[in-house]
Amino acid sequence: MISKDIDLNFNINPITGDLNRKKDSEAVKQALKTLLLLGLFEKPFNSDLNANIRGFLFENYLINADKELENNIRRIITKYEPRVTLRKVLATATPNQNAIDITIEYYFTGNKEETLNFSLERTR
Repeated sequence: MISKDIDLNFNINPITGDLNRKKDSEAVKQALKTLLLLGLFEKPFNSDLNANIRGFLFENYLINADKELENNIRRIITKYEPRVTLRKVLATATPNQNAIDITIEYYFTGNKEETLNFSLERTR
C-alpha cells in the first residue's frame, strides 16, 4: 500500500514547480501529528475529533493525566487512522517545564514498525 500526501510545509519542487509530496511512512507520520494536534472544536461538526493534547498543557497536573492523555491518543488513532496498528503510546508530562513528551510506536504496512516522537511546550 502506498500512502501519499502533500507536504504541509508547502515546499516547491525546484524542477517541476509542484508542491512536494510525502510518501509512505513520512506521510503517515505527518497525518498522525496533524490528527493529534487538532484542538477541541477545530473540526466543525465533529467535536469528537480531538485528543485535546494542548488542553493538557494548561490544566493543573493530576496523577492520572498521563494515562488519560494516552487513552485519548489511542482512541483518536484507532478511530481515524486506519493505516496504522498501534503498539505503544507513551505520554510523559513534565509539569515544572510545562511540557508533554509523546512517543507513539505503531506498525505501518503490516510489519514495519515506526516511531513518532514529539514534544509540546506551553509558552507564555
